[in-house]
Formats: sequence, C-alpha cells, structure tokens
Amino acid sequence: MRKQGLANVRSALVALWSYSEFTLVVIEWSRVRVHIDPAVCDLAVGS
Repeated sequence: MRKQGLANVRSALVALWSYSEFTLVVIEWSRVRVHIDPAVCDLAVGS
C-alpha cells in the first residue's frame, strides 16, 4: 500500500512540474507575440 501512495505522490509532482513548464512556455510565447505584433501592425499600415 505504501509504495502505491508514493507512486501517486510522484505522479502528482510530475504533473505539477509539467504544468508549470507548460505555463512558462505559454508566458514566453505570449511575450514574443506581443513584441512581434506592433511590428506587424506597422508593416500593415505602412503598405
């Protein structure tokens, strides 16, 4: 029984770590997109 409990804790920690990694990637991607959007708007307005 005890080993199963440890496995559950480990899988919960892995899931939490994966979620936090995913969140960081989304935040970084959003930042990059925010930097690109004004340049795209300027190009669209300029042409």
